[in-house]
Amino acid sequence: MGMEPIDKIFSRIDLTNISENISKTNIETDKEQNIDCKICENFRWILSENKVREPCQCQEQLWGTNTKIRIQKYSEIGNLSDITFNNIKVGVNDFFSDPSSFRKAYHEAISFAKNPYGWIIFSGPSGTGKSLLCAAITNHIISQNNPVKYIVSHALIDQLKLSFEEHNNEYNASYDQVLNAPVLVVDDYGSMINSAWSIERIDQLLINRYNKRLPTVIATSLQRDQIENRMFSRFTDNSFSIFLAIKNLKKQIYLEEIGISNNLLKKMRLNNFDQKGTTGTTTAGRRTLSEAYDVAKSFADQPSGWLYFHGPTGVGKTHLGIGIANSCIEKSMDIIFRFVPDLLDELRKSYGPESNSNFDKTFDRIKKCEILILDDFGSQKNNSWVEEKLFQIINHRHNEILPTVITSRINLSEKNPNINISNQFAEPIISRFKDGLVVTERYMHALDYRYRGSKK
Repeated sequence: MGMEPIDKIFSRIDLTNISENISKTNIETDKEQNIDCKICENFRWILSENKVREPCQCQEQLWGTNTKIRIQKYSEIGNLSDITFNNIKVGVNDFFSDPSSFRKAYHEAISFAKNPYGWIIFSGPSGTGKSLLCAAITNHIISQNNPVKYIVSHALIDQLKLSFEEHNNEYNASYDQVLNAPVLVVDDYGSMINSAWSIERIDQLLINRYNKRLPTVIATSLQRDQIENRMFSRFTDNSFSIFLAIKNLKKQIYLEEIGISNNLLKKMRLNNFDQKGTTGTTTAGRRTLSEAYDVAKSFADQPSGWLYFHGPTGVGKTHLGIGIANSCIEKSMDIIFRFVPDLLDELRKSYGPESNSNFDKTFDRIKKCEILILDDFGSQKNNSWVEEKLFQIINHRHNEILPTVITSRINLSEKNPNINISNQFAEPIISRFKDGLVVTERYMHALDYRYRGSKK
């Protein structure tokens, strides 16, 4: 069976943006009608002796210098067009991937990009470099003037929904692009698929490509035991597929980055948080503990927005923060936990002239991490530089609505709460903490659970 002519593939692109391309398409269609190539029989592509797809010489006559531009547009690689195998640092990257497992995936990705055949699946937690490999494969194929389609899972779901609407020829063509793409790259498979219909449709599309033996790249955060059997059997078909698990760095290094000791993680979990409090805690106090636990559990299940836990010392605020961290670590999420005074010391040290670390890198890492937990806010000792950096962290995460948990002894409902920060930054910080559209606040009132009497 011959390869689909590249001009037919490109003609479907124009359907998705008719107003932009109509004049260009008409000109090229007229030109195409006058070109009858005996070499490729108008398929525009030929197979070399090594069975590699190569553009026929008629393409230069048909599209001139625009061929590569059209291939890149068809790919929909977008802002990832500058990622190549040459600028991916193997073994020294900042993506928490275990060097040995990432190195193996990297070399398999290069082999596939040079000669796309079969399926290659990258499995691993968020942040291990899977998307980098997908983008590098896509860009290498583009550099060879070969067509490839790159799409993220949730965007593919949106296309599938639209393609099944009645009388939607435009998106039926778009769906057909994905289904029959010479090479398809699906990034983040399995994420944001929250309905049986979506799962069924995306799996049908992939099974169709599997049956047609079309080269496909898949990146997923799903572990082996989380993948449906019908897809897992295809992902692990040794005669056609390569399944590569990219692991996190060793756990100890990972925990050092997070900022919590292994002992605390074992000690403070959500499932051992005492909602009844210590002896003598009132009914009202127990209710505050229970309400705080409920929002912590919901956040841990699906991190979004901000949580602000406040109350006196020893009521379990830190326990809930570390309990949330535990749940996120189990899901391999990108999380940082910092006792606020320690955080500010860390920033000071990284900024000093004798520092071996990079301040900008440290600062951005904390400011932009997926989930940030700040423990005992308000206990810090400040200067103007520290206050400014602390405000920048809070302001950025508030603007981007990045999941954040804050514990503090400061009651924001007081008339003029003292957060141990000068007036220049205190008011804007408090304003963000009080934003009810972003922040869920819970007051915890109980006796200090540490005060249980000494052992006899």
